[in-house]
Amino acid sequence: MISSGIPTCRANASDLSRVPANISGAVSYCIYLVNEPVQKLVGVTLAMVVQGNAALFTMIWIPGAVVLPLLVSWWLHEWVELPAQHYGRAMAVAAVTAG
Repeated sequence: MISSGIPTCRANASDLSRVPANISGAVSYCIYLVNEPVQKLVGVTLAMVVQGNAALFTMIWIPGAVVLPLLVSWWLHEWVELPAQHYGRAMAVAAVTAG
């Protein structure tokens, strides 16, 4: 990515155009929105379920703390954010063509 200490735009652009970068960029705002509430919900629920068993709490917490916010973020992006963007674009086109 960096040759001789000078960043190359072509390398940076190719890295950013890859699928993982696009996916993480698409859901990044949704991750920002849902991460804390999901973490709190998982923590409180696990605390009630494991009843003080720290090892069990940790075994369930670590995968859940990573996977669950990503799944909720993806759902929010697909079912709320994208439809709202499409609706907003349609309303903007209708306003431009009508006026």
